[in-house]
Amino acid sequence: MASRNTIEIAGRVRLPAARHWRWAALIAILWAGTFLRFHALDQLPPGLYHDEAFYALDAQRVLHDHEFAIFFTGNNGREPLHIYLLAGALAMWGDRVWALRLVSALAGLLAIPLIFRLGRLVLRIPGVAAGWAGVLAAAVLSVSYWPLSFSRVIFRAVDLVPLSLLAVWLLVEGARRRARHLYVLSGAALGLCLYTYLSARLLPVVFVGIAAAQFAIHWRPSLSRRAAEQPLVQGSLIALLVAAVVFAPLGAYFAARPQAFGQRSSSLSIFSPSAGVDGVEPPTLASNLLATARMFVDRGDQQARHNLPGRPALDLAGLAGFWVGLAAALLHIRQARSQLLLLWLGLMLMPTTLSVEAPHFLRAIGALPPACLLAASGLARVWALLARARPRLAPGLWPALIAGLLLASGALTYRDYFIVWPSTPSLAGDFNLDIAGTAQRALEISQAEDAVLPLELYQEPTALFFLEPVFGRLQAMSSEAAARQPAVLLVPHNPGLRDLNGLVVLRRPPGQPAAALVTKLPAASAISALLKLPSRGQLRDRWGRPYAEEIAGVEPYLPGAAQPDHTLEVTFDGRFRLRGYDLQPQRPVPGDTLEVDLYWESLAWAPEDYIVSLQIQSPLADKLAQLDDQPGGGHYNTTLWRPGGSFTDAYTLTVPAGTPPGTYGLMLGLYELGTLEQLPSLNDAGAAGESVRLAAFTLPDPSIAPEAIPHPQEIVAGESPLLKLRGFEFGTAAPGGQVDIALYWEALAPMTEDFTVFVHLLDESGALIAQHDGQPQDGRAPTAWWSPGDLFRDVHPLSLPADLPAGRYQVDVGLYRWDTGQRLPLFDPAGARLPDDRWLLPETLDLPEAAP
Repeated sequence: MASRNTIEIAGRVRLPAARHWRWAALIAILWAGTFLRFHALDQLPPGLYHDEAFYALDAQRVLHDHEFAIFFTGNNGREPLHIYLLAGALAMWGDRVWALRLVSALAGLLAIPLIFRLGRLVLRIPGVAAGWAGVLAAAVLSVSYWPLSFSRVIFRAVDLVPLSLLAVWLLVEGARRRARHLYVLSGAALGLCLYTYLSARLLPVVFVGIAAAQFAIHWRPSLSRRAAEQPLVQGSLIALLVAAVVFAPLGAYFAARPQAFGQRSSSLSIFSPSAGVDGVEPPTLASNLLATARMFVDRGDQQARHNLPGRPALDLAGLAGFWVGLAAALLHIRQARSQLLLLWLGLMLMPTTLSVEAPHFLRAIGALPPACLLAASGLARVWALLARARPRLAPGLWPALIAGLLLASGALTYRDYFIVWPSTPSLAGDFNLDIAGTAQRALEISQAEDAVLPLELYQEPTALFFLEPVFGRLQAMSSEAAARQPAVLLVPHNPGLRDLNGLVVLRRPPGQPAAALVTKLPAASAISALLKLPSRGQLRDRWGRPYAEEIAGVEPYLPGAAQPDHTLEVTFDGRFRLRGYDLQPQRPVPGDTLEVDLYWESLAWAPEDYIVSLQIQSPLADKLAQLDDQPGGGHYNTTLWRPGGSFTDAYTLTVPAGTPPGTYGLMLGLYELGTLEQLPSLNDAGAAGESVRLAAFTLPDPSIAPEAIPHPQEIVAGESPLLKLRGFEFGTAAPGGQVDIALYWEALAPMTEDFTVFVHLLDESGALIAQHDGQPQDGRAPTAWWSPGDLFRDVHPLSLPADLPAGRYQVDVGLYRWDTGQRLPLFDPAGARLPDDRWLLPETLDLPEAAP
C-alpha cells in the first residue's frame, strides 16, 4: 500500500505526492533562476553603460556625500528607489560594478516566488491544480531571456517587476480573504512602484480598471451598494488611497515641477514634434501596434542592451502558451482574473506602443508579469488536455512539463545570453567598453606616471565611476601642481571623446592624496604636436578592435595652471561659482564663431540639473544668437558636480552673418531644467541679477573712418582718460523742426559705468533753448559695453521751437552719471579741465530765416 506521501501509477511506479512534486519543482526553478541571474555577473554584461553609470554615481553621492533627493534629475530624471538600494549595495560591497548589478539580480530573483504566489490565485484552470499553475508561471519567469536580461543590468525598471507582482498579489489575496490589512499593504506596494520607473504610473490605472469592471458587472439599478461592496472594488479603492499617500512626497515634487513629470515620456512619444529626427519619419500608431504584437511572435527589441537583437519576448514554448492564454482570457473576459490580466498587459504595453523604437523591452517591462502569467495559463491548458487524454500518467505529466521547460528553455536562454549575445559586436558601444577600458587603463598608468585624459572622457559617467573614488573631485591645476612629470596621454578613437581642448592629469603624489587636475586649455599648436607623437600601444576591445592610443612623453606639451584669461567672481544661488572665462576671437566680425571657455567651481551639491544659457544680445536685450546646453555637452550634468570641484567647459556660438554694426554682449545664465526657473546670480561687487554679461564686443561701422570725421577734436573725458570726443557734425536745422547733433566717441579704457550724454542748444546769452539727454546711440551703445579702440557715431536729436528766431546758436556737450547727476570731468587738448565739465562746440549752429 502506498504511503500518504506517495501515489501509485499503473500499479507499479510510486511517485511522491503532487504537493511534494510542486515544492521540488519550485526549488529547481529557484535554483535555475539564481544560476542564470548570478552566473558570471562580474563579467556579463561587459563594461558599464552611460545610464548604469549615472545610477552608480548617484548611489555614491548618497552614500559618501549624503546627497539625498526624492527625485534624481540627472540623465532625464529618475525615480529614487533603485538608487537608494544601490547605495546600500555599495555600503556592503564597495565600488564594484558587480555589487551594483547584484541589486538587479536580487530583484529579478524575488519576482519568481511572487509570481508563483500570484499564479496560484489567478490561474484557475479546470483540471489543473492551482499550485501547478503557479509553479509553471514561476518557471516561465525564471528561465526566459527577457527577465534575465534586465536582472543583470543597473536599470531601475527591474524593481517594478517584483513590486507590481507584490501589489497585485496582495490585492487578490486580500479580496479572497476579505482582509483590509492586505489591501493597505497592496496600496503601499503600489505606491512604492511609483518610485521605480516611468511606466509604473500606469499601474494604478490597472487597479482603477479592475474596480470599474467589477462594479459594472455586478451593478444593478436596485443593488448598486452590492456592486460597490465587491471585494476587488473595495480593495482597489483602498489600495489606491494608500498608494496616493505613499506617492505624496514624490507627487509634491512633480506638482512643483510639472515639466519634470513628463519630460522623458513626452520627448519619446510618437506624437512629439521631435519624434522624427535626422530625416527619419516618426513611427505611426498603427506601425507601433504591429511592432508591439510582433514582440510576441517573431521580432523583439533590436537594442543589444535589452535583448539579443530581434529575439522575441519569449521562446517558442512561451509564445505558444502566451497566445493560448490570451485567447482564453478574452473568451472568459467576464471573469475578474481575465480582466486583471488583460488590463495589466494592455496598459503596461502602452509605453512601448506610444513611443519611438517599438518594441522596446525596457519600456514594456511592466507587461512582463502578465505576459508570463498568460504564457503559463496557455501551457497549463494545453497540458491539461494531455492529462485528461492520459489520466494514468497525469500525476507525472506536470513534473515532466516543468523539467522540460527548465531544461529546454533554460538551455536556450543560457546559450543565447552567455554564448551568442557576448559576441554581438555592438556591445562595445552599447556598454561603453571603450570608456570603461580607457578609465581602467588610466588607473593602471597612474600607479607610476601621470595619466592624461581628455576632459570630455573624464566627465563621462562611466569614467567617473571608476576614477572619482580614487582621484576625487576635479581640481583646477595650480601653479605648484603644474610641474612637469612623466605623463602618458590616452587618446580615444571615439570622435565624440577625442577633443583635446581640455585635459585632465591624474596624479598620485607619494604620501599625498591622489588628484584629478584640470589643465588650462592647450593651444592648437600643442594639440597638433601631441597627436603627432608616436603611439606606444593600443587598447583593444574583446573583439580585437582598437579603441584608444597610448602616447608617452607628453609632459612638455601640457599647458600650465588652469587660470582664465578674464577672471570673475560670480556665484549662482550659492551653488556654483564662475571664476572666469576665455573668449576667442576678442573682436569678432559677423559670421565668426565665438569659442567660449567657462571656468566653474562647485560650491554645494545641486539636486537639480541646470542648463547653461549663452546669448549674444544687444544692450536693449535684442537676442541675436542663443545656445542652451547642459555642461560637458550633457555628459557632466550639475547633479554630478562635487562640492569644491573645478572644471572648464567649452561652448561655441556664431555671430549671425548680416548682424548690423553696434555693441553686443555675451550673456550667461543658468536655469533649472525641470521648471525653467532662472538661477539668481551675485557678482563680487554684490550686484544681484539673473543673466551675467561676460564680455562685450563692437561690430565696427565700416562707414566711419577716423581720418574722415567731420570737425575733428581731442576732448578727453575722465581724470583717468576713459573716452575721447573725436569730432562732431550738425544736421540741417529749421524752426519747428529737428536738428541732429552727431558726436564721434572713441573708447580709451574699459568702463564699468554707463554714462549719459547731454547736448544743449544755447542762445547768445547762454539761455537753454533745447536739450537731449541719453546714453550713446539711444541706449544701443552704453559706455560700460565699450572696449578700448571702439569708435562710435552718436546722434542726439534736438527739437527746435517753432518761433525760434533765425541766428547763430551755440551747442555744449558733456557726460554725467544718471544716478547722481555728477558730471564726468572734461579736458581740452592741452589737458586743462573745462569749466562746468562741459564743452562748448567751436562751431555755431546757424538757423536760417523761415521761408515766407
